[in-house]
Amino acid sequence: MAALRRGGQHPIQGKIALDTLPRSLFEDVEDPVGDGLGSRRDGVTRVAVSGQAIHVYLAPAREMIVLNQAGEIQSRINIASTLSQFAKTKGYKNSYVDGDEFSPSGDLWLVGHLEEPADSSSDLLPARNFVVRVTPEGQLQVPYPHVGDEPPGHYLPQLIGFTQSNEPVALVTARDSILVQKSPY
Repeated sequence: MAALRRGGQHPIQGKIALDTLPRSLFEDVEDPVGDGLGSRRDGVTRVAVSGQAIHVYLAPAREMIVLNQAGEIQSRINIASTLSQFAKTKGYKNSYVDGDEFSPSGDLWLVGHLEEPADSSSDLLPARNFVVRVTPEGQLQVPYPHVGDEPPGHYLPQLIGFTQSNEPVALVTARDSILVQKSPY
């Protein structure tokens, strides 16, 4: 591989050790990895590595992929359809992900909100928050059933990571302070 330059100052040498997830898997997605900046529409790519697997969440492609250590695909989960089904069970049409993180166990946690009632004849429901996790096997779980019962306009803290015991950690900002909180939901 030819030397790359970052900022034109320092050469970087690299070699591809393993080529997996070919572009052909994502023919219907313009940019399955994203630009790394993350936008409300697309999100960013997340990677987590454990002793048994490599977990990849390609937010722009709306897919979670689990690879073994040899780089072979073990499972491929369509997060968009999983969240769409979840929204329907709650009586909504659309789900929007505001934050995502992998836990040490390889579960993909998603924090977001539901909008637009599925039944157009029903009264307009306010947006509803959610916190869900999707296991490497593709099972959606709702670890905090009370989330979503808050009054309209309540915003959930930003998920920023996990403790070693799989407890979520969030960032709560106030006017003049920042609080890092364990088990915020």
